Amino acid sequence: MLRFLLRPRINDEESLVGYVERISTQNCYKDSLGIYRLLHSSTRDLQNNMFSNVDAIILGDLTGKLIDNLTSKSYFQWIIKHQSSSNYVLRNQIKFCPECVKIKGIHKYIWGFHPVCICLEHQRILINLCPKCNKNITLTELLRSGVCKKCSCKILIDANNKSILSPEYISSQTLIQQCFLGGNPLLKNTTISNAEDFFSLARISFHILEGLQSFLNEEHLLINTFTNKRNGNLDNQKNLISWGNFVWMYDDFPMNYYQVLNEFSKKSRKTLYEQKSRYEEGLVNKEFSIIRKAYEDFWIGKLNEGSIRKDFSIFKSNQQLIKKRIALRREEVKHATGMGYGKMNRLQEIGKLDLQLNGFGNQQRYIVNQDSLNKVIEDRNTYIHKHEAANILGITSDSITLLIKAEILQEYATSYAHNKMILKKDIEDLLQEFSGTYQRSFRGIPFHDALIKYSVIGLKIVDLIRFTKDGILHPRIKCHNGTLADVSYSEYELERCITLLKEERRETKGYYFSEIMKILHVGEKKLKLLLVDKQIEPDEIIIYRDGRIRYLYSLPKVEEIRRALR
Repeated sequence: MLRFLLRPRINDEESLVGYVERISTQNCYKDSLGIYRLLHSSTRDLQNNMFSNVDAIILGDLTGKLIDNLTSKSYFQWIIKHQSSSNYVLRNQIKFCPECVKIKGIHKYIWGFHPVCICLEHQRILINLCPKCNKNITLTELLRSGVCKKCSCKILIDANNKSILSPEYISSQTLIQQCFLGGNPLLKNTTISNAEDFFSLARISFHILEGLQSFLNEEHLLINTFTNKRNGNLDNQKNLISWGNFVWMYDDFPMNYYQVLNEFSKKSRKTLYEQKSRYEEGLVNKEFSIIRKAYEDFWIGKLNEGSIRKDFSIFKSNQQLIKKRIALRREEVKHATGMGYGKMNRLQEIGKLDLQLNGFGNQQRYIVNQDSLNKVIEDRNTYIHKHEAANILGITSDSITLLIKAEILQEYATSYAHNKMILKKDIEDLLQEFSGTYQRSFRGIPFHDALIKYSVIGLKIVDLIRFTKDGILHPRIKCHNGTLADVSYSEYELERCITLLKEERRETKGYYFSEIMKILHVGEKKLKLLLVDKQIEPDEIIIYRDGRIRYLYSLPKVEEIRRALR
């Protein structure tokens, strides 16, 4: 493979996609697509700086650059090392600092991450939209013409990115960018020592910070972590506030941390419970043990003040205490199981749930006995809905309805749902009985293919089960713990079943037009003329969904046609 004629040096701060854009420009390519066609990955991935190792090898041959130097400029390797934080990579849009582009003419690697909001060198907020039309800017527009194709705005000249004066934002962005560049975070008095834990802590902490007022000496600015997009594009200003407050939250730990929790505790009960539970789910990470202890200490302090009830936090922090409980508040049961108050009342009325009203005056609370709740949950789990049964069997819900009509399955009215339900054991027994024997190498007609192939004959799932039960079909399954979708049948046995179905249909409904032609040895044209001449009408006309029309004639009419032919 020939190398490029011009092979500029790759800048230490440059992204690989930006470097490829520069190479294509200097070697007089119309755009980067000419180079992308030589590579392994898709154009969309490459435009998002997702160059695989294979791509790096090819580019190394084309540019004469060290492969390790190229791969370090792609987000592909970063995502491999930080799978849980892969959503922090910016996709299908770019951010940039106009000053950096003016001076160096490059797109920096660090700009491709959501949490990176400012240029530390020029202390300005990064731009991700055209300053005039507020549309996305492509890398080609930025590095080649510097002109927005949509509104002809001169991007670098018209850009008026805001300068950052707050030292808290500078220090937080310094720490964040250090993490993305391979450094280790430094959060005082915590055990966070690597980027993976740093970003994991950020994800759960945003549940606490969401909706609070910024703690960085800014009046009337709210932290909008989960609504930081505008018209589908990232809002760098909101993103900067969110990440700045996250770093501040754990700075001077635990003083700032307690201040945040104190404001968080003032949220409405619904929001508080929802966000608190999501935060606590992430605190189980053993690397967060110091933070978890501080979290528990805070709520214990609130408990000592009388601001919260005993069951607010202590059971989440100590599972042994949860096991000792003999009752739960009705609200807890609803949150944990999704069971509504009306359903609890119905279960209480029929004697399945021990639900009592305890306390006095405004302090009255409905309490659910733990043992009775466990029995309800255990009993509820023995029943499933139609769609759940369909998933277990690997068939559609309509097929479940057919099995019920054929009395192969039975529905039960329960106190757990308005609609009737099915015993899970019945489904498991049916699957075990009609899956046949395990034979991985068996090559027959798969379950669903058989239903499709012989649908014109009228073969249904009920027939497959009936013939299996009668010993006419001997199914084979190709995998352990599979579904009916993994079952196959012998083509010979299926043909035998079809013959039986035809015989049954002839006895009950009659013969098709094509069958009469074969029985009476008469051509289609002659038979049609005879039927019209003798005014012999079919007993049944079947119209299929695809528009096909079939005519059925009873045995007496077939005999009438036979006599007419003599």
